[in-house]
Amino acid sequence: MTIYKLTTRTNGNIIDGPADDAEFTQLINTVNNVSTTTGTLRADSITSYTLASEVSIDDTWNAAGQTCTDIGIITTVDINGGTIDSTTIGGASAAAITCTTLTTGGKLTAGANEIEGSNFDITGGVISACDITVGAAKTLNVSAGTLTLADNQISGDKVEGGTIAAISITELTLANAGLHILDTNASHDLIITAGSDLTADHTITLTTGNADRTITLSGNPTLSDWFDQAVKAASSPTFVNLSITSIASNWTNAGRTVADAGILTTVDINGGSIDGVTIGAAVAGVITGTTINATTFDTNVAAAAVTLAGTTLAADGTNADIDINITPKGTGSVVLPKVDINTGAIEDVALSAVAQDAIDKAPELSLGEVRNLGLTYTANTMTICQANGAALADTATNRGYIGVPSITAGRIVTLPVVANVAWNDNGHAAPSFPVDCGMGLTKTANWAVALPLYLYAVNEDDTAANLGWFFCRVPHKTRTPAATVIHDFDAAAATDTNSSISLIGNDDAGKAVKPCVCVGSFHATWVT
Repeated sequence: MTIYKLTTRTNGNIIDGPADDAEFTQLINTVNNVSTTTGTLRADSITSYTLASEVSIDDTWNAAGQTCTDIGIITTVDINGGTIDSTTIGGASAAAITCTTLTTGGKLTAGANEIEGSNFDITGGVISACDITVGAAKTLNVSAGTLTLADNQISGDKVEGGTIAAISITELTLANAGLHILDTNASHDLIITAGSDLTADHTITLTTGNADRTITLSGNPTLSDWFDQAVKAASSPTFVNLSITSIASNWTNAGRTVADAGILTTVDINGGSIDGVTIGAAVAGVITGTTINATTFDTNVAAAAVTLAGTTLAADGTNADIDINITPKGTGSVVLPKVDINTGAIEDVALSAVAQDAIDKAPELSLGEVRNLGLTYTANTMTICQANGAALADTATNRGYIGVPSITAGRIVTLPVVANVAWNDNGHAAPSFPVDCGMGLTKTANWAVALPLYLYAVNEDDTAANLGWFFCRVPHKTRTPAATVIHDFDAAAATDTNSSISLIGNDDAGKAVKPCVCVGSFHATWVT
């Protein structure tokens, strides 16, 4: 061991350092004695001296306020406080430094050695000229800050999984596997992909306008050109040419005009009208209808043409004589509900009962004229019946007729009588009149002689159904009186006068003030 010569002071006494090992040992002992009391060993100077053995200090010592200009080489030291200034640690031989906080006034250079630790807090500066490698199962966490990258620094094949909430991409190129968009419940993908081998880049442009839009596809549309007009249900598009294979449901073109529908090979028209059209102009066909209204029907046959123009059916061909035949099919008939034959003859025709009946219904009678009508009195009952006394009926041989004034002034109508008309006197069974229908005569005493009563027909509305009958005392009436002076089966007249009539029925209101005609008379008497 090398030690230096010491010059020390103890209680003001100077003790020179040892000259050899023995003296140094003696010095240490002296110092110990002093140190154990109150002394302090102070070295004013140290002269190099080599001892044969090491020196140890057995107790704590203090050099506060002193400066050691060169402490030499210390092989083992434990520094537990203070500072180490302007000193290179590990300059000759590097070793580990263990500390709680390492504060540098400049750059921390690790050289070829690594800096290891479990928690680094870098609050400033730049990490450059080196790579940062994150180990397996480790995380580079920048969630509280911002990771700033230059353009084109992340390769697309390095990004997979996760969710990007919002992003703006200037240009995006995808593989032909397409753009995958999750469906409404994120269970499957909607894949948008290119289906063509392009020879150059092409663009699909979607212009929505300033509004939300929805495209609904229920099939696989193929569009060689897009619409340049609205084609919605409420729109009115115009097409130069339109090819339609079929229309699946009913449609309407009400209020529209088709200027030229072209050729329709099969059409079923179930309503509306066909105006200004020649039917069968190129190829004639059959026209079937319930009612066909036309100005002119022309068979278009040169030799034996038949034309129906207005109400006239005429043969107008070139032949001198042309028949017009109406031929039914099978057991069908030609039915003419009304026909007017003005010339010629009806030959070899067997009229049906209905046709004969129609002829029988149409006699033209003069005013008051009757046909096949009679009047009987049997068992206190007066009856209008057939002329032979048989019952009237609505058949050709059993009905009667009468000519009566029409409700239209100046005309006469012939009405059929198809059922008997009967009445009883007031002393017998119904139908009969009330006891006070004396038509202006006394009703308190028996008449001495029978008086004539005149039988009339009254026309309510020119129909047989409302033809009525009455009798009265005068033979020259042409119109019935007011209802107040008409007796009927229901009740006597409100006022009984010479002008009163006795209606054979009970419709005094319906038969009041109506045209009438006298058709006969009978005698009667009054018995109280």
